[in-house]
Amino acid sequence: MAAAVHTRSHDGWVRQRALRRLLSAPVVAPWMTPFVVQLVGEYVVQIVDDIAEALPDVGVPGSVHQAAFGRYLVENPEVLPPHTRTSRQLLGVLLPQGLL
Repeated sequence: MAAAVHTRSHDGWVRQRALRRLLSAPVVAPWMTPFVVQLVGEYVVQIVDDIAEALPDVGVPGSVHQAAFGRYLVENPEVLPPHTRTSRQLLGVLLPQGLL
């Protein structure tokens, strides 16, 4: 839980270390999803790269990660600003066709 709180630190290095701790968990618990999604919209490319590396199956239909993150975004569409490139890429991968 502390790692989740640290993902909101003002220090990008602290956010990145906290994210890595979250993503190293054997299972992405539902309470973790908002903390990871929030970091996708940030400007620190290395953090977005860490997310992509840790969740390689997020774009695979039916995968555990796609289900978890896709469900969160369907239930909370306001969390990602749709005008950012990273956000649109993530939404395009996670949401069913036609929802963008």
